[in-house]
Amino acid sequence: MEKDFLVCKWTLSILSELYISPKRPSQLLKSIKGISERILYDRLKKLTEYGIVEKISNSKYPMISYYKLKNPEELKPIIEVLNKSGIDKNEIISLLTCKWTVSIMKLLKDSRTPKSLKANLLEISDKVLYQRLNSLLDKGLVNRTVINGKPVEVVYSLSNNGKKVLDYLERLNKALIQTSNIENTLSINLK
Repeated sequence: MEKDFLVCKWTLSILSELYISPKRPSQLLKSIKGISERILYDRLKKLTEYGIVEKISNSKYPMISYYKLKNPEELKPIIEVLNKSGIDKNEIISLLTCKWTVSIMKLLKDSRTPKSLKANLLEISDKVLYQRLNSLLDKGLVNRTVINGKPVEVVYSLSNNGKKVLDYLERLNKALIQTSNIENTLSINLK
């Protein structure tokens, strides 16, 4: 079963904060509004298991732990979208963690009409599809092209920025899937 790494908005929020600088969990709790301590530690544990984040602790008393990104350059496309778009970071995180956004972006690797998108996303309503397309367009992740003819045709495709973001999201998902497959194998062997 494929899991989407970014189903939880907290993952992107944590990554965005750690991109700026290594942080202690208490600093993350203060800077990420609304996250609970339990969820923060759960996400940090998973991000560490997936090899995206590493925990650094001193070896003396009192023990102080920091979390930092293992490879901040990999996050650059996502962080650029989050921080340099001139749009509230939480608004973009909300968009990228929406149920349909990543699915739409995957389909837009090839140019598609809204009708083609709807045919591939059977459960999405027209209203939600157009809302997501407009949001992606506003954030610069999608291009919209109008082709004159009879009838006029509208085609959507990923922008260069959208391709970079989707590529990174897919790499994160692969790491998650590989780890969850190992966990499933271990749990089967333990039964």
